[in-house]
Amino acid sequence: MTADRLTPDDRSALAAELALGLLEGDELSDARALAARDAAFRAEVERWGARFAPLLDNVADKVPEPAIWQSIEAAIEPARGAANDDQPDLRRRLARWRMASGGLGALAAALALVLLTRPQPQAAPATAPAPQIAAATPMVAMLAGNDPAPVRLVANWDPAARQLIVTPAMTPPHDPARAMEVWVIPADGTPHSMGLMPAEGPMRGTIDPAMGRLLRSGATLAISIEQPGGSPTGAPQGPVVARGELIAA
Repeated sequence: MTADRLTPDDRSALAAELALGLLEGDELSDARALAARDAAFRAEVERWGARFAPLLDNVADKVPEPAIWQSIEAAIEPARGAANDDQPDLRRRLARWRMASGGLGALAAALALVLLTRPQPQAAPATAPAPQIAAATPMVAMLAGNDPAPVRLVANWDPAARQLIVTPAMTPPHDPARAMEVWVIPADGTPHSMGLMPAEGPMRGTIDPAMGRLLRSGATLAISIEQPGGSPTGAPQGPVVARGELIAA
């Protein structure tokens, strides 16, 4: 697929790969040429660079576990048997992310999964009504803070599945006398609790529709330090140690 015939999703993925330096040969030349003549594509490359900067600057190098790549491959497996011209591009893209993962870490692999598994556009029948704009775009937030100790987390929100995953990248040692509570703060500024971070690993949860409507682009996700069991008042009582804005992935 040439750069001039890319779908919007392919353009976004290509911009991400150019920002991270994953392209080589003709693909690199074509992407650079597209960025030189297309201001919108050039801006997309810059946006991806800004999104990945926290990972590149603050997350220690770590080779993703094999299970992470198996999950990515399983996610694109259903398309393998279909007659889909984009499938070779997806396989090549996965290979590039796999080769780069040693320098990007397991969290970048999670973002690769967002890129690789976003729904591919299908051509509508000639008689079909005009499609409605979907409000189910996956989103991501980089949560960062420095008080009382460096805290870094990555949040992934999948509106279609109503799944929120908050993955710690850098957090203080677990203290059983404290709890890390996740909050969403929409435009009206009122915090709403999304649950507690576990002692180890990511927080995963299925969000009810009413709360899911608060997880929109521009909303803030925040982490506060609370007593065991979380804030008893429904609002943050302890210090907010990390925050970040949701943006389209």
